[in-house]
Amino acid sequence: MPTIQTLREEREVIGNEMTKLVDLCKAEDRELTDTERGKWNTDDEDFEKIDKEVKSREEQLALFAKHGERSAEIAKTNPLGVDPDGPRNLDIPERGDGVDTYSQWLGEDQWTIEQLRERIRLPRGYKPYSQWSNLGQCISHGFANPFEWRTRQAKAQGKSLAIQGMNEAIGVDGGFLVLPEFGAKFFERTYSNDLWSRTDNFQVAHNSITFPRNAEASRATGSRHGGLRGYWVAEGGAITGDRPKFGLLSLKLKKLAVVVYLTDELIDDAGIALEQYVTRKVSDEFNFMLGDTVINGTGPGMPKGILNSGATLSITKETGQAAATIVAENIDKMWAGRWGGSTDYAWLINQDIEPQLSGLSQSVGTGGALLYRPPGGLTGDQPSTLKGQPVLTTEFNATLGTVGDIILADLKQYVTIGKGGVQQAQSMHIEFLTDQVALRFILRVDGGTSENTTITPFKGSNNQASFVTLATRA
Repeated sequence: MPTIQTLREEREVIGNEMTKLVDLCKAEDRELTDTERGKWNTDDEDFEKIDKEVKSREEQLALFAKHGERSAEIAKTNPLGVDPDGPRNLDIPERGDGVDTYSQWLGEDQWTIEQLRERIRLPRGYKPYSQWSNLGQCISHGFANPFEWRTRQAKAQGKSLAIQGMNEAIGVDGGFLVLPEFGAKFFERTYSNDLWSRTDNFQVAHNSITFPRNAEASRATGSRHGGLRGYWVAEGGAITGDRPKFGLLSLKLKKLAVVVYLTDELIDDAGIALEQYVTRKVSDEFNFMLGDTVINGTGPGMPKGILNSGATLSITKETGQAAATIVAENIDKMWAGRWGGSTDYAWLINQDIEPQLSGLSQSVGTGGALLYRPPGGLTGDQPSTLKGQPVLTTEFNATLGTVGDIILADLKQYVTIGKGGVQQAQSMHIEFLTDQVALRFILRVDGGTSENTTITPFKGSNNQASFVTLATRA
């Protein structure tokens, strides 16, 4: 914010330019040209704006000077050892017309807490002078810059009720972002929530897209590819014709939105690129929402996730299996239930189940072998694996013992669509009276499994699928 001296200098420069322009027209005995008139109007507006600000600042400085003089006078007659909120001493007229304290001089000693809140609309629990017990002590200790004092009080009083979003007054709402010069680094948690990028993604030009898919529910003869069948035919023999059935996968864009409110002070004062930080964190939130819907999406108004798809196979628990456990047989049966046509499988797990996985083993001769291999290896950068496939820990899997705590999935069999990237817009008008800027972020996407049913194998009785879960173990 420019100092009052800077504003005065700017006002003087503009005023001189306007005077020169008038003198030039008088010397040449002519009117202002259109270009000169446009410049005159612009300078006149700037001059009035700066002049108004200068006068406001001067009034504030005069007020503080008056308060400072009064505080000094009181300090001479009323040492700080005297109760600052004591009663008026009307019998001692030489003490500021019988007023002992600065608070009394302002009449504050006559206000109850309820009257104070009513006068300046403060929330319950608000302390008017922060660490000072009254205004007299506040000024006695003093700020080097009186305008800063007034600014801080105005923020605390006038905006504490109205502000909806991120601000400087409350640390967790953004006050911590106004960092000292030596601390302009964020300490933030990071998460691996990006499942969306692992899906089979398409960009669309309109708001929907329809994919044809075969209506295959069984690999039995006569059912493959929705009814297509091949025949061995003798020379000269008739060929039987079949008509395969097709299904449709229709996806229509759904809207995902985030709105963030920022005060102008926070934007101006933050020691970092605040808007860039917010944009990055909003992207992280979008990634979270998208990852969650890949697994848990219900369908209406959002993509339908794996757990709610008819193409997901559920493996029953073992007879007598204890609650909230995972045993080697569960993993073996989930692996056996995968569809062989998919090759890009990964295990999606909740972190709660890792202790269960770490103890899983299979008998091999007189010894045994671990099913789960934690991250490590010779280079230290090998991912966790289970049955040779990578293990991805997510926030979206259910806790141990619940359907979804572990999922075997080929995410390339989950189809997603989008239209462009994140759309960003901002407005100062929504919360204009509270001096806040609204940042709005929109993302339009949809998704669903490429199949709509599990598959009965050609040989065998157990169904298969590209997505396999473990039933509840309660």
